[in-house]
Amino acid sequence: MLVVLLVISILVLLFVPNLASQRGIIDEKGNAAIVKVVETQIELFRLNENREPSREELIAEGYVSEEQYAIYEQGN
Repeated sequence: MLVVLLVISILVLLFVPNLASQRGIIDEKGNAAIVKVVETQIELFRLNENREPSREELIAEGYVSEEQYAIYEQGN
């Protein structure tokens, strides 16, 4: 039984750091996807209104949320 616990604890020690690094990779990919969404919404606004949008217009008219735009600003 001690051997089984030892093997399980070794496996846990191997997998926990890997899971932590995967979380960072997932966050980066998610933020990159949000940047693409905001860029697409900006282009949609340009096509609909024939002018450049402001941050406030994009949020007020529902093109993007405040959180999405904040991530977009960090990505640029």
